[in-house]
Amino acid sequence: WSRDAPWETSVLAADFDWKKTAEPVMQLYTGATDGSYIEHKESAIVWHHHEADPDFGSCQAKELLDHLENVLANEPVVVKRGQHIVEVNPQVRQTRACFPHAFSIIILLFVGCLVQFEDVYETWRSTTRSFQTKGTG
Repeated sequence: WSRDAPWETSVLAADFDWKKTAEPVMQLYTGATDGSYIEHKESAIVWHHHEADPDFGSCQAKELLDHLENVLANEPVVVKRGQHIVEVNPQVRQTRACFPHAFSIIILLFVGCLVQFEDVYETWRSTTRSFQTKGTG
């Protein structure tokens, strides 16, 4: 990377039609689960159940995961369950493909939930000779 070099643009698929399918399903589970809510991100939708009854919220999360995997089976998305969340993200094939070309750095820092970056970690691990992770908590 050179400060004077022009920026390279990575065009990721901007097709978020799958959100029109995922959101109503999440709304059903939100209506049926006190203490749950939906978070809209730029390229993802997340169902949170932090404040729900722990047992019921966990059961609902499992059902929601199965439901979303069914209705989104033919969409370019990944449905994942994390700590008190169910998240739908676009597949990261485009992001993974750019790693060898885009990154020639010594340190790469990801901050966030491991579930969110799991695919990215695996790709980075497979394309580098030396890879170390440091978790917190």
